[in-house]
Formats: sequence, structure tokens, C-alpha cells
Amino acid sequence: MKWMLIASVVWLVVGGLVLVNSNGCDATNALFCLDANELGDFLAGFSAPLAFFWLAYAVRIQSRELATQQDELRLTREELRLTREVATEAKEATREQAKEARRSAEYFEIQTKLMKDEREVDIHVDASEKLKRALRVARGSLIANLGSPNLEYHIDEQEWFAANHRTLVTMISQMGESITGDDNRSQQLRSSLSRIAEVLPALNAALALEPDLGATDKAIFKAIGIQQVQDAVAHALSTASRKRLATALTNLKNPDAK
Repeated sequence: MKWMLIASVVWLVVGGLVLVNSNGCDATNALFCLDANELGDFLAGFSAPLAFFWLAYAVRIQSRELATQQDELRLTREELRLTREVATEAKEATREQAKEARRSAEYFEIQTKLMKDEREVDIHVDASEKLKRALRVARGSLIANLGSPNLEYHIDEQEWFAANHRTLVTMISQMGESITGDDNRSQQLRSSLSRIAEVLPALNAALALEPDLGATDKAIFKAIGIQQVQDAVAHALSTASRKRLATALTNLKNPDAK
């Protein structure tokens, strides 16, 4: 820009000198000593190169601006491309994070299920052991008070109840029905029933363990007849108490009958 201004000033000075020295005109009346055609031709010839140079300069500046704009557009496109790449990488990273989150959730779910299964197994094993202990106590009490050749002895607790629960129910029910009054036999039967009643806590404990048993132990539990034995003991005790009360009332009404 600066050199164009200097060149323009130099050109104007040169033009002025040419104009002053043309056709014998002096510096004071150079513009008036030329007619209109000469003055027009002079100005046209003088200003044409200057206009051409300024036009060329303007084209050069515009070319530079266009080149700058092209560079800016190229940089903008590059930035957009990089932005797309970053967005794509971020999308892929988000997708991988989502997959990892799903895998973590599945792993956590599996771990939770395994822990739950382990707890259930521990509960089942513990309930099975407690059931065996309760049945062992109940069997000992029943054998001590109902010793009979009709009972199977040399088997484990669950097999013993499975094999003998019907016999036990029959024997206990017969004991309750055999009590008739206050005679010696009735008193002996009532005493035996009282001792047999000590088995009820063990039977209740065994029944309370059923919900915590595993599927196999539950199937076995249903076959060993614990509930039937408990019902038989409770019914025999109720029958004995009812008959004893009836005998007492009869004795009160008829003291001579005693």
C-alpha cells in the first residue's frame, strides 16, 4: 500500500512537470494554455496508467483476501473433520462404556445370584442338620416310651419316621382311647402319654424347619409323617384330659362309685 502511494505521488509530480513543460506553457497557466481536446487527451493518457496500476493493486489485494478466505475455509473444514472424528471417537467411547456398564451389571447380577444361592444352600444345610437333631431327639423319646417289636430301629432318623409314622400314630391313638378312668392301667397310660408329650417341642421344631429345607429334603419331609405324629400326640393328650375330667365329675356326683 505504501509503495503504491509513493508511486502515485511520483507519477503525479512527473505528470505535472510534463504538463508545465508541454507546448511552451509556464507553470502559472499550464492548464489554460491547452485547449479542451489536448487537456482531455493529456489527462486520459496521464491517468490511465495510474488507474491500471491501482486496479492491478486492487486485484492483487482481492486475490490475497480470497486466498486468505480459502485458507480459512480449508482450516474450517479441517476443524469440522477433526470435530467429527472427535465426536465419532466420543460416540465409540460412550458405546464401549455402555457395554462395560452392561457387563458390570451382568457380573454384579451373577455375583448377587451366586451369593444368594450360597446363602440358600447354607440355610438348607443348616435346616437339614437341625431337622436331623430334632428327629433324633423325638425318636429317642418315642422309642423309650413306645418300645415295640413292630417298630424299625436300625435306620437313620428320617427313614425311621418314614417307616414307622403310621405305626406310631396307631399306637399313640390307641393309648389315648385305652384310658377309661382312674384305674391302674389308665394311670400308667396317662403317665406314658405325659412322657410322650415331651416329644412335642422336638416335633414342633422339626415342623418349623420345613420352609428352610431344600427341594429334596422337603420331598423327604412330606413322606416322614411328622405332622401326623404330632397330631396323634396332641389328640391322645386331649382325649386323656377329657376322660380324666369326665371321671372326676362322675366321682364328684357319685362318691360311692369311687
